[in-house]
Amino acid sequence: MSTSTQPSFPVKQKHLCLNLKGHKTDLIISSYDDHYLVIATQLGTMGTILHARFGIS
Repeated sequence: MSTSTQPSFPVKQKHLCLNLKGHKTDLIISSYDDHYLVIATQLGTMGTILHARFGIS
């Protein structure tokens, strides 16, 4: 597994490269003020996108 962190402008990002069941898998996690964007791909193109927000209750 390898990781890299990009400069925080304009958005903080973390890139992970994993080997899942013999397939190279890239995860990119972008941190915004009120939410995260998680992108997973095994093809080098936009794969599964998950969107999560912090909830204040």
